[in-house]
Amino acid sequence: MNIDKFSQAASYKISETEFNKMADYYSNNAFDKIFDLNKEWIPFYCEKCGKNYCKNHWDRTMSFDEGYYDAEYGVCPLGHKRMLYD
Repeated sequence: MNIDKFSQAASYKISETEFNKMADYYSNNAFDKIFDLNKEWIPFYCEKCGKNYCKNHWDRTMSFDEGYYDAEYGVCPLGHKRMLYD
């Protein structure tokens, strides 16, 4: 089975409090609350739709600044644009 998923990884530490909040919100399908904590923790979530989409459903574009990766933006299937990664 081939599952296409988002593959970015965080390279910073989070506090135990943040982790516990995120785990609780995830367990309760409160993706909007995770989004409020940190948008990069939940790149598959569109806050305007209130839905999750796999990476194949986002129209993704990478942005470069002087040849270096800057950010990745996405447009969900309903046309909402957001920054996926910074």
